[in-house]
Amino acid sequence: MNLKSAWPLVKLDLKMTWLHRILLNIVMILLVMGLLSLNVDNYFVGNITVAFDIIFLFFIMTIGFYNAPKDVKYQKLGTYRKHSRYSKLDEDFYASPLLIGLNQMAIPNRVIFWYRFLAFHLSSIPVVIITLLIIYLASAEAQAIMTPLEFIYLVVIWVGISLSLGSIYPASDAGDLASELKMTVLVFVMLIGSIAFFSLYSFTAGTGFFAHTMHLASDYGPLTSLVVIPVTIASIIAWYRYGIRRISNMDYFV
Repeated sequence: MNLKSAWPLVKLDLKMTWLHRILLNIVMILLVMGLLSLNVDNYFVGNITVAFDIIFLFFIMTIGFYNAPKDVKYQKLGTYRKHSRYSKLDEDFYASPLLIGLNQMAIPNRVIFWYRFLAFHLSSIPVVIITLLIIYLASAEAQAIMTPLEFIYLVVIWVGISLSLGSIYPASDAGDLASELKMTVLVFVMLIGSIAFFSLYSFTAGTGFFAHTMHLASDYGPLTSLVVIPVTIASIIAWYRYGIRRISNMDYFV
C-alpha cells in the first residue's frame, strides 16, 4: 500500500526532473568512462588496477545522488549550537530540503521514504546498466570472459550492489547532526578504507573486484544471482527501516 501511495510522488519527481537527470547522467557516464578507459584494457588482461574498482563502485553508489536537483539532495542546511555543562559544540544539520517539506504535509513517513528510495534508484539503475553495457561492448576481453547471458548475471550482481550500497543516500535524507570535523574524518576514513579493501582484495584474490564479479557471472551466474537478490532485498529493507527511525527521532523545529 505504501509503495502504491508513493508512486504518484515518484512520477511527479521524475517528470519534473527528467531533463536535468538525463543531462547529468550523460556527463557522468562520459566522465567515468573516460577515467575507466585509461586502464580498462590492462585491467581485463590481468593487471590489477585498484583505481578502476574504486571509481566504478563510487560511481554506481552515488549516481542517483549527483543527478538529482539541488533541493532534493542531502546537504548542509544550518548549524545547531549544543551547550552542555562541560562543553559547547557546534554541529551542522544535514538533510534533504524536499524530505523536510514533505514531512510537514499530511503524508505518512513510510510513503515519503518509499518515494525517496524509488526515485533515487529509478534514476540510477538505468545508468548502471548502460555503463556496464558500454564496458562489455567496448572490451574484447570482457566478451571473451562472458556470453551475453552471463553478462545479464553480471548486471544482476552490480545492480544488487548499487541498490544495497546506494540506499544509504535516500535513507540519510531524514537528516543528521555532525560537526565539520566529523564529516571530514568520515570521508577520509571511507576513502582510505576503500583503498585498503580493494588493495587487500586484489592481493589475496589475485584479481580485481570487478573482474572477480565477471568470473562469478561466467562460472556461477544463476547461483550468484540467487544469493544477490535476497541480500539486496534485505539491505533495502534495513536502510528503509533506518530512515524511518531517523525521521521519527528528528525535530526539524529546534
